[in-house]
Amino acid sequence: MPKKKLSHRLFSALVSLLLHGKPISRSSSNTNTTLPHPSLLHKSSSSSPPMEKLAAKTLVLDVEGGLLRSSSLFPYFMLVALEAGGFLRGLVLLLLYPLLCVMGSDMALKVMAMVSFCGLRASRFRAGRAVLPKWFLEDVGEEGFDVMRSAMRRVCVTKMPRIMVEGFLKEYLEVEVVLGREMKVIWGFFTGIMEEEEEGGDQEEVLLEEKKMLVDVVGFSTSLEFLQHHLSHCCKEVYLVTREEKARWSALPRDKYPKPMVFHDGRLAFRPAAGDTLAMFTWLPFGAALAVARLAVALAVPYRYSTPILAATGLSWRLKGDGPRAARRHAPRAAVRVQPPDADRPGGTTCREPCLLRFSPLFAELSDDVVPVGIAVDTAMFYATTAGGLKCLDPLYYIANPRTCYAVQFLERVDTSPARERRAPSTDVANLVQRRMGDALGYRCTMLTRKDKYLMLAGNDGVVNTTQDNHSAPWKKKMQ
Repeated sequence: MPKKKLSHRLFSALVSLLLHGKPISRSSSNTNTTLPHPSLLHKSSSSSPPMEKLAAKTLVLDVEGGLLRSSSLFPYFMLVALEAGGFLRGLVLLLLYPLLCVMGSDMALKVMAMVSFCGLRASRFRAGRAVLPKWFLEDVGEEGFDVMRSAMRRVCVTKMPRIMVEGFLKEYLEVEVVLGREMKVIWGFFTGIMEEEEEGGDQEEVLLEEKKMLVDVVGFSTSLEFLQHHLSHCCKEVYLVTREEKARWSALPRDKYPKPMVFHDGRLAFRPAAGDTLAMFTWLPFGAALAVARLAVALAVPYRYSTPILAATGLSWRLKGDGPRAARRHAPRAAVRVQPPDADRPGGTTCREPCLLRFSPLFAELSDDVVPVGIAVDTAMFYATTAGGLKCLDPLYYIANPRTCYAVQFLERVDTSPARERRAPSTDVANLVQRRMGDALGYRCTMLTRKDKYLMLAGNDGVVNTTQDNHSAPWKKKMQ
């Protein structure tokens, strides 16, 4: 073996020992991988490239190593298994968790992908855009995000299937290019097998061309496995963050999100790490029995006695504000939707985040005044609403939670007679009600509507299940 090549491998092993306490492993398929020259690897005290020098450079960012704080990918595959496949698929993945812990990282990744994706219809898979972005954003490290945003051009590489992360990276972090493995599809269904990335693709040619044009390409990661990626040899410099340094990363604050997180779907109200998922499956039999008992009490026991009984089981509600007594007396029992023949579902909107969607202006034409009512639902395990799932199960998911709180807040009466008497546009009155509710609840007002929510999360307008082929969501430009 040539001395130069041997010294190169010895240097890589030494860096691996310093960073991770173990040498880098190479499979037979990776023996021909070209590593950057030792002089181009950086491990400074800050463990990050100088921000001011990235403004004119292209950054190749390792998603798992240089952006996300968590080192485990299990929760994201569990989200796919549960939200796209169901509880049985999620249980199978949970039972395999002990084996995944003793497997190699690449083999464990293939097993998780197989269990999570096999048999899913490719055309109906929306978890990558509707479910996962919320949890990815909450796992982004502020330090890695600052490095990424400082670069002139951003290319992200990931070990996960590209369909899982592309929507999050492009729509919420404004990444230009995402490189990851594709899931094989046969007859419109995922096989669960990930295709291997091919070297010498279009993006690699672009990066090599940028190097010829004197545009520096810089790599950023925490793992030496990144050095085995075929794009790493396009980098003029590679910066590696130690595990100790990454452990001190802080979560990305919401006010630094490039685009606000307004819409997300899925039933789980928690990040499904292995321990939390085990707790959920342990609770399910008790939750089902408790849901039946709560439903029986609510239907059979008089209201005066059912309220304290349900509160004792963890199903509570509270009222705020000085609304009309009649409304306060009947609000906990039922919600009535008033819909005249020419109206298009007026009355209200829902959103999981502290944001208010636009109301239909038609409600302002129904009466001379309205009493705005804000309803906040606090759940411990499951969300009670969904855009892409079976809405008939919403009440069951709600009462199956270990603990819930239904808070109803009445606001001051709003005069809508100008709209009813055609002295003012009904849209102005609807916007006034929205602003007052936002001020009272501390929520952010948006220009988004219920239709925008369903187009983004479910691919339809919320009325019929007509699939929309155009994924260029108009809701992106509607933030106030």
